[in-house]
Amino acid sequence: MSTTFCPHPLIHVLGLGLDMGTAQGSYSGQLPEHRQFLDQVFNPGLPDLDTFEPEELQGFAALEAGLINDWLDSKGFSITLEPFTDPDDFGVASVATVAIEWQESGVTSNIEHEGDSYEGAFLAVAPVVTIADFPNPIGLLSTKDGVVYMTKWEGSQEKLELFRLGMQMLSGTMTPDHSYEGVIFPMVDHDAEVDVSFMVDLLFPGIGVTTGRMDTYRLKEAQQQTKFRMNEEGAKVESAAAASFCLECCFEPTPPLIIDGPFLVVIKNHKRQMPDFIGIITPEDWAHPGNL
Repeated sequence: MSTTFCPHPLIHVLGLGLDMGTAQGSYSGQLPEHRQFLDQVFNPGLPDLDTFEPEELQGFAALEAGLINDWLDSKGFSITLEPFTDPDDFGVASVATVAIEWQESGVTSNIEHEGDSYEGAFLAVAPVVTIADFPNPIGLLSTKDGVVYMTKWEGSQEKLELFRLGMQMLSGTMTPDHSYEGVIFPMVDHDAEVDVSFMVDLLFPGIGVTTGRMDTYRLKEAQQQTKFRMNEEGAKVESAAAASFCLECCFEPTPPLIIDGPFLVVIKNHKRQMPDFIGIITPEDWAHPGNL
C-alpha cells in the first residue's frame, strides 16, 4: 500500500490553530513523536509557508465543524472533523496544491511488474545518480521549479520515518551513474487518507475564544488526505489537513485503568532479587486499613 507524508498543510493548520487560539506561546508535547514532529518538521518548516502563492496554500478556520467540513468538500476532499462539543472549540483546515511540470516533457511507455502491465512515462533527459544508504540508482527528474528524486524502494516507511527518509535523500552526496540514460517510471493516480494521529494532544497556551481567559488549548483531532497524480507531462500534489482544538479544562482525559476485580499484587524492592510480597486480593479484603 502506498504511504505519503505532506508536511506543509500540517504545518499550516498548526499555525492557523495558534492564530485562532490567540496563542501566548508555541506548541509543546509530552510524547517522543510530538517532540520529533515539532523539532524536525513544524519549527524548521514554518518559513516554507511564505514561499507558497495564495492559490497554492489556502486556509480556513471556524467555530463549527460543519463549516470546516463544507469548506473541505468544496475543495474536493472527503475528510471531516467530528462535531465540536464546547463553545471554545474551534477547527482549522488547509489545502496545499503543488503543480509540477517536467523541464522537458516525456512520452508514454509501459512497465511490467510481476506479470502485470502498467502505463508509464519515459523522460529521456534525466540524469541518474547513487546516494549512500540507498540501494538502488536514483533518477533526477528536472521540473520548472525544482527536481524530483525517484528510486525503487522495497518495504514501507510511515509518518515521521518516511519524512526522515526523504530528508536523508535530499541531503545525501550524489555520485553520477552513467550506466543509465533517462528514466521510465509508472504513472500514478493516488488518493488516500493519511494517519496523522501523532499530532493529537499537542498543547499551546492561548486565550479562550468565548471566555477571553488565559488557558491551554489541546489538539483534539487531526486528519489528512493526499492526492498525487503523475504522468509524462508532470505531476500534481493536492493535500488537505484539518484539526480541531479544545480547551484543556474541557478535554475528556484518557480513562485510568480500574482494578475492579480480584487482583494480583507483586511488591519488589530494587535492592533485592526476590519480591517482598506476592498476593491475589479478593473483595472480602477490600477495606480502608486505617493507619498503616
